[in-house]
Amino acid sequence: MDKDEKRMRREIANSNERRRMQSINAGFQSLRQMLPHHEGEKLSKLARLHDMKEQFNSSGRL
Repeated sequence: MDKDEKRMRREIANSNERRRMQSINAGFQSLRQMLPHHEGEKLSKLARLHDMKEQFNSSGRL
């Protein structure tokens, strides 16, 4: 495999990873909009997942 082919494969892999992360971030953005929150409150993705789990547990959905 020559340098150009390696570079092209790396660019494709990077592009795929960017799309994957954009999709994940869009999902977390939707989740953030669904959860009650305080103005200006910043939560990590893990904290948002914990909040959603608690929300489901309290509503009896899990």
